[in-house]
Amino acid sequence: MEEYYSHRHTNLLFLFLFVFCLLLLTARLTGYVRSVKNFLFYVLSPTPEAATRVVQAGQGVSLNLKDIVNVHQENLILRKSLERYEHLNSEYLQTQEEVERLRNIVGFHPPAKMKAVASRIITREPGSWFQWVMIDKGREDGVRLDTPVLAWAGNAPAVFGRVGGVFENSSKVVLVTNVIFALPAVDQTTSQDGLLEGQNGPSLKLGYIVREGKVMIGDSVTTSPLSSVFPSGIPVGTIEDIVSSENDSFQTAIVRTAVDFNNLREAIVLLPDEQKQPVQRGGQ
Repeated sequence: MEEYYSHRHTNLLFLFLFVFCLLLLTARLTGYVRSVKNFLFYVLSPTPEAATRVVQAGQGVSLNLKDIVNVHQENLILRKSLERYEHLNSEYLQTQEEVERLRNIVGFHPPAKMKAVASRIITREPGSWFQWVMIDKGREDGVRLDTPVLAWAGNAPAVFGRVGGVFENSSKVVLVTNVIFALPAVDQTTSQDGLLEGQNGPSLKLGYIVREGKVMIGDSVTTSPLSSVFPSGIPVGTIEDIVSSENDSFQTAIVRTAVDFNNLREAIVLLPDEQKQPVQRGGQ
């Protein structure tokens, strides 16, 4: 009820002011009417200076908004340029790393009576990530079964795998991390031999280590002279853990491979160098 009377009073006030203003507009400009008009104009209308300030303030707000929009657009352009620069810089670093790796592969001096053939990894299946890969060198390039394969790791080549299948222009490489891979290896600190086996993962198992051999975490592991496939002294990895059993006279070491198997591009195939083989002469 009170809200109803409030709206009614407001409507009546508006109607009164409307009628009053209409009378002032139609009334004769007597001195009294002119005085009332001037008073109402002074009270209800802003002064020219106030109006000018309001207009200038509005113009200033408009300019500020325009500047903000321009700055925002410039920021978007700079952000896109920065993202493009970061992308190009990343590609440059990757290219530089690849060039350095290829330079090292080309400059690699293979063991005696062997030659190194650089190859590219062309196939790697997710389901056999740590088991095998395909390379672009095959029978036409002199590749044979059980040929040793290396990969560049840091500053030197390391054991990568061996050839398990040969085709005309490609070969299947069984990785050192494959569970069917076995390789005689030696601890460089103690000169103790062991049998290295793949685990279908980034780590290897070095077994048959004598408990009193003093093998320690951090020791480097290389290929053993007992290997019939790999030359001796090729890096394999680093011991990262040692597992022993109270009922066993041997202990097992867990070896982290030197090769980064999540960043593979090239491989080095070691082939017999026929030019360095001794010439056999038959007697008469």
